[in-house]
Amino acid sequence: MDAERHADAVALLSEQPDDVHPVDWAWMLTQRARARAELGEVAPARQDAAAALRALVGDPDDVTASAIGAAAAELLFQTAPWGKSRSTSSSRPLTPRSPVAHTIRVDRPPDRRRPHLPAMG
Repeated sequence: MDAERHADAVALLSEQPDDVHPVDWAWMLTQRARARAELGEVAPARQDAAAALRALVGDPDDVTASAIGAAAAELLFQTAPWGKSRSTSSSRPLTPRSPVAHTIRVDRPPDRRRPHLPAMG
């Protein structure tokens, strides 16, 4: 998907059989969800991400499953219609400012203006 061939990725992943291991199936669904979100197909992308999370139920100790689940959950979070009607959010394409594959920025210094709270307990 780095080559931005999202439509090709959706087509290829849609052709795959669903009789693979649940973690593999969740990976394919998450990748298809990412590609669909990049194409602006937010509602189907959210459906794929939710299906990926359902496929991972029962693998709480699998670190790969946890990572895939985190990516699917992040996609659901990033594409949630926060404060907007569902009809407008599902047709709005994502922009570089609202990435699906969100990464944590660690290069920004901490905000020194925020007071430190005392430890509880």
